[in-house]
Amino acid sequence: MIPLKHELPYFTVGSSFGGNQSFMTDPVMRMGGCGALAVCDSCIVLAREFGAHSLVLFDATDFSKQEYIAFGQSMKKYLPPRWSGINKLATFAEEAQQYFDDRAAETGEAPIRSICTVDHSVPWEEAARQLKEQLDRGIPVPTLLLRHKSRTFDFYEYHWFMATGYDDPGAETGPAEDFLVRFTTYGSSRWLSLRDMWDTGHPGEDGGFVFWDVEDTERK
Repeated sequence: MIPLKHELPYFTVGSSFGGNQSFMTDPVMRMGGCGALAVCDSCIVLAREFGAHSLVLFDATDFSKQEYIAFGQSMKKYLPPRWSGINKLATFAEEAQQYFDDRAAETGEAPIRSICTVDHSVPWEEAARQLKEQLDRGIPVPTLLLRHKSRTFDFYEYHWFMATGYDDPGAETGPAEDFLVRFTTYGSSRWLSLRDMWDTGHPGEDGGFVFWDVEDTERK
């Protein structure tokens, strides 16, 4: 049976659903640490669900808010906040790879096999297909949105956040008119239209997705 809706198992930090940028005690990270925390949140899920324990600095199944804050702060040197933000998918991928390389050198384990990106030059239907494939594997997806013409997306502008689920009404009936994504940030989630999000009205300043290719050690 083709799944119509899928929501990833996720983690909480206290009452926060996933990580929360407002936890950060460093004011620079609190204002601009979304890229670093997108990597942190990815690593926590990959450690919990895929056995990629080398990616985190604590027990990903049982950790405190203070441990999360320390993890986010440690990621600052790899994906530092900057005036322009981390406004390119390739920059995010390259800087995250530096963290993964350092963890591999330290632990001898390299669960992230590769990183690829999908930007808005790809039609939304194809982006939906690739996103669905990644979420069906259980892998959360860092997402970047820059400018958008609709006020619906004001909260997400110039921000990295996580795709953690989908609702695909066309899964059984053919191509859908829309594809809904559960986007998670600041400790909560909201379902939004991928078709609408993809139509930013600002070509070349829109963002996209980053996909991790993960060695699935826990599920073999």
